[in-house]
Amino acid sequence: MTAAAQVSRIAAPFSSTWRGLMRSAGVVALAGCFYNPSGSVQTSEVSTTASTTTGTSLSGEVTSVEPTSTATTNTTTTSSEPTSTATTTSTSDTTSTTEGPGHRPEMCDPRHPGDPACGELYCVAFDTCNWCTAFTGDTTCSDVDAATPVCDPESGKCVECTAEDASACAGETPVCDPESRKCVGCSEHSQCPNTACDIETGACFPDEPGAIVFVENKPGGCGVAPAGTEDDPFCSLAEAAEALQESQPTTIKVKPGMPQMTPLALPIGDYVVAVRAADEQVPELEGSANAGPMIDVNSENRVYLWRLWIHRSGGDSLIRCAPQLPGLPGTLHVHDVRLYGDGSAATGLQTDDCAVRLARSRVWQCSGGGIEATGGSLRIESSSLVANGSPASAFGALSLASPEEVVIRYSSFVDHPATTTSSTFHCGGPAPSGGVRLRNSLVLNLEPLESLDCLGWIEATNSSVVEASSGNELAIHKDAALGPLEDAVYPPKVDGDLAGVAMWGEGDPQLDVDLTPIPVEAPSYAGCDQPQP
Repeated sequence: MTAAAQVSRIAAPFSSTWRGLMRSAGVVALAGCFYNPSGSVQTSEVSTTASTTTGTSLSGEVTSVEPTSTATTNTTTTSSEPTSTATTTSTSDTTSTTEGPGHRPEMCDPRHPGDPACGELYCVAFDTCNWCTAFTGDTTCSDVDAATPVCDPESGKCVECTAEDASACAGETPVCDPESRKCVGCSEHSQCPNTACDIETGACFPDEPGAIVFVENKPGGCGVAPAGTEDDPFCSLAEAAEALQESQPTTIKVKPGMPQMTPLALPIGDYVVAVRAADEQVPELEGSANAGPMIDVNSENRVYLWRLWIHRSGGDSLIRCAPQLPGLPGTLHVHDVRLYGDGSAATGLQTDDCAVRLARSRVWQCSGGGIEATGGSLRIESSSLVANGSPASAFGALSLASPEEVVIRYSSFVDHPATTTSSTFHCGGPAPSGGVRLRNSLVLNLEPLESLDCLGWIEATNSSVVEASSGNELAIHKDAALGPLEDAVYPPKVDGDLAGVAMWGEGDPQLDVDLTPIPVEAPSYAGCDQPQP
């Protein structure tokens, strides 16, 4: 098959070494992917030595027939019940008791609503069991168990929390999981609306005075000794950095308006910082006048960036995580951030012995290259890297030197030129123990995609990989798979060449670069974006 032929697909998921993908054809694609409040209980009885009882534990309808007596008793009990239903049938030599809502055990004391005589139900009145939705007066689920204080109207059970009542969720478990109805750690900044999520611990950043500072580059300048409050913000990120204290997580909110020109350079130490947009408008950090990066992460720092636009740099990179003390790495999470080199010679992101995660972010037109990672770990999820590097640069999309771990999921690498080594992957030193895991992703660049040192590094699964020998070939494949570039993302064409290539798996992101849900039970599109039909 010639380089200009077509993007071929294989229907079943598989994994292959990168070098095996590159032989004999200029174009290779890997695919394979990725209560009802009103209920009743009715009983009809005729005595017998054997009885059969049919009970609907949630709908409340129970019928018991005992054939040795002509007397028939009908009883209707109204109850408050959840929506799901269950049926129990039993046969014995003695009279059976149905344990559905409203049933009456020999003894049940509503002063103890968790009376075990009610089984999975609750004692709602003397000798009457039902779901928590039937509690009356001052009785609540807290009286059953302080650990499950909320009544879930859907199941009728006492639970730790619901979407409507998550008051029990705090500390390192501030979020209510909608499926388990238990408190869990946060994983997204949006779960901590006024601050940010400390993803490493699962706790929200503190929402209290002193733990949130504001920054705004005002046209008329700032007042004398600004307090860093919303009404009296700091002028620059550098001023905000001076207010930080070790072991005290702090949220820096950047207001929109004039771009922030002064960088944030953190000192060595246990500084836990989130830098985020102050409101819905994304602020710009402009670094062309600086000799260093706009964000500089140091030893023992833990930094979160959320919803920022970082534009150009007069230094070597727009963002850097380079600890000054060996053996004391930093941690950096970059979510929903745009790194726009605008043709400057800087690298988008430079990391040295750090743990870095890039999620739903865009890195484009950084002439020094997209991401340069030495040691440490790198995770790229639902992100777009476009047109990084230049013919004179050492790499295009990624440079990997002795990394401990590299995982790439649902991401796109498009339009990178052939540099002095490669367009997509430049490698050096020993490979990570698990290889470079490329999953549900798109690579569409000029040859060579990899430098010679990358031999055996890349493990591609459910991905589309195209190595074009010329710009014309690249354009042909882009036209078959992608729409025009929009906000640093090449969206896939509906039912185009990327459709059905990916298949979601455990550990994959649930949202694409635009916060669109990724299908989890059906094949999806390879790359960072899931198109809207």
